[in-house]
Amino acid sequence: MTYLRLQNIKKSFGNFLTNDNINISIAAGSIHAILGENGAGKTTLKKV
Repeated sequence: MTYLRLQNIKKSFGNFLTNDNINISIAAGSIHAILGENGAGKTTLKKV
């Protein structure tokens, strides 16, 4: 069973696109992590 589904998430700061076309499906009771280099948009995605 899907607990949370996000589709086509986009975030930009002015003309600078930080997250583009992000799709996430999280099942109830599952554990997930967001990994990436510095400046990859992890915190921005979390704040959306």
